[in-house]
Amino acid sequence: MTTPITTLRATLAAALVDDANWQTFAFPPPVVLANSVIIVPDNPYITPTNNTRIEISPTANFKIIVTVPLFDNEGNLNRIEENVPPYLLNFVSLIWLTWWQTSRPLLR
Repeated sequence: MTTPITTLRATLAAALVDDANWQTFAFPPPVVLANSVIIVPDNPYITPTNNTRIEISPTANFKIIVTVPLFDNEGNLNRIEENVPPYLLNFVSLIWLTWWQTSRPLLR
């Protein structure tokens, strides 16, 4: 049986599919590949709320990891910045995002 959170994660991944430019994963892959978008659970993964005691409505938090080929720092940043508008455009029909709710890219 597929849970609503699994369906949500798959829906997020489906909204980001662009086979011509990057690979999309709805789960952490065994090997991280360059030019890919990975949907992973964030911390905290699930935040329970009781919606002012009307109903239980948990919030699921996901992190979108964008990987690019290994260039120098400026090359990596430029590639991420080139890909961000298409990622966000793919989300427009699915969810509403604001820049102040997204975090800056973290390169590790």
